[in-house]
Order: sequence, then C-alpha cells, then structure tokens
Amino acid sequence: MLIVFRPGTARLASFRMLRAVTMVLSAAIGSANAQPSPRLPLSDPAYAELDQLVGSGLVRTVIYGQRPFTRREVTRIVGDASRAAGQRAVSDATSRVLDRLRRRFEVRPDPDSAPAASRYARVEIVQLESPARALAKAPVGDVAADLNPLLNGRGGRWYSQGMTVAAEVGGAWNLGRRVTLQVAPRIAAGSGAGAANRLAPFSLQDASVSIAGANLILDVGRQPLVWGQGMDGGLMLSSSGRPLDMIRVSTARPWRAPWVFKWLGLLRGTAFIADLGPRQNFPHAKVAAYKLSGQVTSYFELSAQVLAHEGGRGAPQASLVDRFVDLVPVLQYSLPRKNRTQFSNKLAGWEERVRIPQLHGLQLYAEHAFDDMDPRRWRSTLWEDAGHIVGATLAQIGPEGAYSLATEFHHTGLRFYRHTPFVSGLAFDGVLLGDPLGPQGDGGTMRLRYDAGRRQSWQVDATVERRGGDVWGTTSDSPADERFRFVLVRAQPAEWRTRAMLRWAFLATPTQRISLDGGVERVRDAGFVGGARRTNTIATAQWSWSAW
Repeated sequence: MLIVFRPGTARLASFRMLRAVTMVLSAAIGSANAQPSPRLPLSDPAYAELDQLVGSGLVRTVIYGQRPFTRREVTRIVGDASRAAGQRAVSDATSRVLDRLRRRFEVRPDPDSAPAASRYARVEIVQLESPARALAKAPVGDVAADLNPLLNGRGGRWYSQGMTVAAEVGGAWNLGRRVTLQVAPRIAAGSGAGAANRLAPFSLQDASVSIAGANLILDVGRQPLVWGQGMDGGLMLSSSGRPLDMIRVSTARPWRAPWVFKWLGLLRGTAFIADLGPRQNFPHAKVAAYKLSGQVTSYFELSAQVLAHEGGRGAPQASLVDRFVDLVPVLQYSLPRKNRTQFSNKLAGWEERVRIPQLHGLQLYAEHAFDDMDPRRWRSTLWEDAGHIVGATLAQIGPEGAYSLATEFHHTGLRFYRHTPFVSGLAFDGVLLGDPLGPQGDGGTMRLRYDAGRRQSWQVDATVERRGGDVWGTTSDSPADERFRFVLVRAQPAEWRTRAMLRWAFLATPTQRISLDGGVERVRDAGFVGGARRTNTIATAQWSWSAW
C-alpha cells in the first residue's frame, strides 16, 4: 500500500520537512551516479554469514546500524573479504562461509552491472501454541500492539494459533538505470479461529519503487527497515516490526564527511516519513525520523538518530518551523519555544560499535534512546524514560573457528513507546516498531551458532525477560513540569518469561535452503496475575529459494 498524502497542516509540514532534508543531503553528498539496488530480505541467512565475515576481520568497511543491505552492499562486502582472504590465513568455517556467499553474490568489476531481476520464494509451516496478549495500559499511555515473543524477528508477519501454512514470493526488477520495482506478496491460511487470530490471507511484505539520483535513493511504498546494533535490530526499528508505508531518502553509497567533520569517516544517512495507519488514537499519525551512521575508523562505528511520532486526524497542530526545531534536539533545547503544545512524542539517541578482530572477532556494541530528555531530572531521564541495549559477539571460536557467540542485555523504561497525547504508541498494524520487549522491561539473550560443515548449521537462543507489572503515573509541581516525577498507582506482580529456541538449517543447493525451528517458553505470573503460569510452544518447517 502506497502512502497517499491528503491536505492537512501536519502532513504537509512533514512532507516539506522531508523535502528540506533531501535538499540538504543532495548538497552535501555531491553528484556521483547511482543506480537503485534491490534490498536483501531481512530473513535471508546471508546476514548471519556476513556477521561472521565482519567478525573475522576480513571486512574493514561496513555500517551495521541501517538494514536491510542492498545487493550492491553485500557484493562489495563479499568482494572485500575475498581480496583480504587471499592475503592472510582464515579459519575453515570462515572459508566455507565466504565460498557460499561468493556463489550467491557474484563479484563483478562494475558493481552497477547487476542482474536485471532478483527473486526469492519461501514456504513455511508453523505450529503455534502461544496466545498473544495486549501490552498493558497505563496512565502514561497505551501501546496498540500485542506481545508474543515466540514470533520475534519475523518481520511482523501474522500467524494463527494452531497451524499456519504460508508462501511468500519476492522479486526486484530494474526498470532502466534509475528505477527499481520491488514486490513481495504473502499468502497464508491458518487453522485457528476467533478474534485473537489476526491472520491475513494476503499481505505485502514489500511493495515499493526506488528512484536514483546523484548518490541518493528515493523509496516510495511499503518496505522493511531496521535500525540498531542488536542481533534483531534496535530500540526504534527492529526486525520484529512490520514493514512501513513510507517515503524514504537514503544514501546509495557511504560518503566521506567534508571539512571539519572528516573525523566522522564514512557516512550513511536515511530520512523517512511513514504512515501508522488507522489504529492510532489520532488515525494515520506519522513517524518522521532520520539517522546518520559513521564509520569513524575501521574498528569503530557511531550513529545518531531522532524519531518523532506526530500528526494524524485530530492531533495537535504545529508550524513547519516548530516541527523542524522539534526534530533537532540541539535547537529544541537552545532556542526559545513559542509553541508549548505537546504536538509530538520524540525519541532521540545514539549507538556505538567497536570491533576487535584480533580477539576472536570480538565486537562490543550499545544503543541508547531517550524519551523526553530533561536536564532537570537526569536519573529518571537515563532510566525510567530511556531504553538501552548492550551486547557483545565473538566469531571464529572453538575447533576450526566454527562457533560464534552473542549476548545482549535490553532495558526499556516505564513509558517507553507510549506517551501523551499519542497514547496508542509507536506501533503499526498491531505490532511494535521497536524492541519487542515493549515498555517497562528488562531482558537478556545468549545466542550460540555452529557451522557444522557439510552445508549444515545450528543455532540456539536462550532468553530471560522480566516485564514490570506495577502501574505508574506522573506528577509535577507546576505546568512547567518542575519536580516532574513518576508515582506508583497500583502494584502488581512482574511477568517473567524464559524461553529457548533451536534452529537447524541445511543448504540443499547453492540456492535452496531447508530449516527446522522449535521453541518453548515458560511464563510466570502471566498477564501480571500472581500464580498464573503457562507454557507456549512453536515449531516451524521452512523451504526457501533465492536468486538474489
């Protein structure tokens, strides 16, 4: 579904803001030629294999914080790794991964001489015994989304309770040197019934047109987007969120910052406006966001991003200038504010990643995002109104360097993703855009991956999560929020979820893959009801084919 902009102050202001950002990027980036390149689906196993190449130290230039990667970017990474592998020793497992990627992504002298079309297909059978529950309401706001952690990382795809059979076919076609069309329809049928089963018989995971100009790509339509350093994305946009209906401007290739900003190194930028649909308390509210990622050195990546939830039918109004200032934190806190209306809810934050390939491919990363940063109350700003992800990965460990290990800690604050007056929260089609942990949660995950050779791999995930059940409100001593603080409204038990997921994958041919997944989750004090316990399960069989 493409976005249709109707007359209205908020929507026109958002569109003008995107146009202004586009003009600034065009002036800064230059006039290098560019051609759209298809986006590699987020579910593609190549991402795990690319992680191993990066961890091995074979790749010196890669920006993690913005996905999906394009085919051009993957081809460049594989080409860089191939050249580096010819000059140094690599483990047997890394050699196998590199050979598989070479066969899939042929390295060409001219990166723009890509095939005229790319295609993939997948068929899956899912047996799910895990009822979703709505995220809890609170005086500080609601989130119009459901919680079902066994479905995390699946791009917001819907599944029925009981059995679901689904097929997805995707393709990308170059229409000349400047335009690419990308479409991925999905059909599904399930055995479950009732209001709790929101399975759509037909949906679109991707339906967009990309237009190239200079070193910019303009995308219009529905498409997936993930920001963040974590295993499954970040706090603002994760791989668990549904694809968004958006207008997006991004850089086609990394570019080097000019003048005094050269220390930022190679940069990649994105700005977009997305429609959140009719389920918002202000129907068709918008998300306006931008992100700038820089590879400062070969081993250090730094990113900054801002996301504003605003507009929609009946939402508070604001001028174009007010909205622009609201999206630039430096201006918001340094300029006098004429409009005191709460016309948006905004998240702002940064990420960092350090790579130390000499220590078994060690990578350390973190992401921090803040809702309503207030210098008058740093403690609650940094914890109750904030989200954090901290993680570490190791590649090429164990015999033949066949094992990789990752671990992460997640924290989300009391009103993260929900805030007055946009009380329906940062969600699209009933699915959170960001971390599926949701608000008021803490969790830790460990992932172990094993390349067994002979075209087989295994992966096991172990996760423990705690979601706070206490209901909180806010109060202050004046309309200017003097001594703003959170107050406990009602005490409830916390909900604990412990789960384990196991995946086996077999590469039947260079283009065909078969995988089997199984998972079990134990829930204690389910729905914040003391003594309520249940066990949830999922099993998946999938066949996929890719000529990407």
